[in-house]
Amino acid sequence: MSEDKVGDMKDSSSSPGFAHSASKISPETSSSPDTHTTHKDTSYPTHPPPSVNDSSITIRVEDVDAVDPRRTSRLRVDTYCCPPHCLCWYSIRRGTGVSKRWKRYDAWFGRVGFGAKGLVYAFIGGMTCASASDLHEEGEFDESPQGAFVLIGQFPAGPALLVCMLLALWCYAIWRLWECVTFQGADATFGKYRNFFAYRLSPFVSACVYLAYSYYVIEILINQLRALEPSAFPNSWRTTRVRRAGLFVIGIAFAIACVIQLQGAFTRKWHYEMNWSKCKTKYERWLLLITGHVGYLGRAGIFLFVSVLVFKALGSEPVQQAQNTVSSGLNLLSDSGVGKVFMMIIGIMTATYGFYAILCIYYRNFPTPPPSGRSRRATQT
Repeated sequence: MSEDKVGDMKDSSSSPGFAHSASKISPETSSSPDTHTTHKDTSYPTHPPPSVNDSSITIRVEDVDAVDPRRTSRLRVDTYCCPPHCLCWYSIRRGTGVSKRWKRYDAWFGRVGFGAKGLVYAFIGGMTCASASDLHEEGEFDESPQGAFVLIGQFPAGPALLVCMLLALWCYAIWRLWECVTFQGADATFGKYRNFFAYRLSPFVSACVYLAYSYYVIEILINQLRALEPSAFPNSWRTTRVRRAGLFVIGIAFAIACVIQLQGAFTRKWHYEMNWSKCKTKYERWLLLITGHVGYLGRAGIFLFVSVLVFKALGSEPVQQAQNTVSSGLNLLSDSGVGKVFMMIIGIMTATYGFYAILCIYYRNFPTPPPSGRSRRATQT
C-alpha cells in the first residue's frame, strides 16, 4: 500500500465524522469509565404494579441503577399468598368493601334474601290484621316469623316451600355477614364509631337474627310442620337477678331498634340505598317512598311493644305469653277495642314493609353504598 493511501486513512480516522460513525457501531468499546453510558433495556414492556384491589399477589418493582451502575434495572417480586381479597385479613381489618369481582354475587345473595324478608313481614302483617279483626276461631294467630313459617308449611307443597325459604334466609344472612366483614358502606364523612355501629355491628346482629329464623324453619321441618311449644321468655328470665338484668338489656335493645326504625320512618336515612335512576316514572318513586316510610313505622311499632312486654315482665307479676315474644308483645293490644284498632294499623304497616322489601329486589343498590357517596376505602387509598 502506498504511503499516500496510508496517510489518507489516518487523516480520515482522526476526523469527527469517522469518530461519530464508530461510536454508533460499538459504544461499549471505550475502556474509559468516564465515557461509559447506560442504556435502559426497553425490549420488555413495563407495567405498573397491581394494587390490592386488583389481585391477591403484590409485586414490588425496585430500580437499583443508582446502587449498581453495572446493571440497568432489576425486578424484585415479593409474593404473599392470601385468601380471596374479599375474605382476607386486610379486608377485615381495614374495611376495603366488597371487591369488584365479587359484587355480582353479593347482589345475588342480597336480592334473594330481601325476597325472603319481604315474605316474612308480609305474613306477619297479615296475621296481625287477622288477629285484630277476630277472623280466627281457634285461638290466636302467632304474629311472628315463627308463625309465618308454620303458616307457609300448611300450604300445598309446604315442606318444599319451607326448604326454599330456608335457603333464602341463609342468603340474607350471608349477604349481611359479607358486608359486615368487608365493612361495606362505611362513609368517609362518618366517625370511627358511627361507621362501626352502622356497618359492622348492625349487619352482624341482623345476620344472627336471620340465622335464628332459619333455625325455626329447621325445627318446624323436623317436627313435621307442627307448631312449636310456646316460648317461656320473658317470664322464665324473672327468677334471678342476673336474668332480670339480661331482661333489662334486651328491653333497651328493642327500644333502640324502635328508635332506629322511627328514623327510617321520618327521615331520608334510607334513601341513599335506592337506585332512583330505575324509577322511570314519578309513580314508581312515590311508591317506594310511601311503602318505605310506612313500612319502617310498622316495624317501629312491633319493636316498641316487644320492648314494653320485656319491661312489663320485670314487674311483680308475670306477663301473658303467646307462642312467640313478638306475638306476645302485639297481643298486649288485643284486650280493648282501641288496642285492636292500633293492632290493625300496625299489621297493615308491617305488610306494607314486606311489599317494600320485595320492591328492593329491583330498586335497591347492591352492595350498600356509603350515604355521602364517598367511601372510607377511597380516602385510605
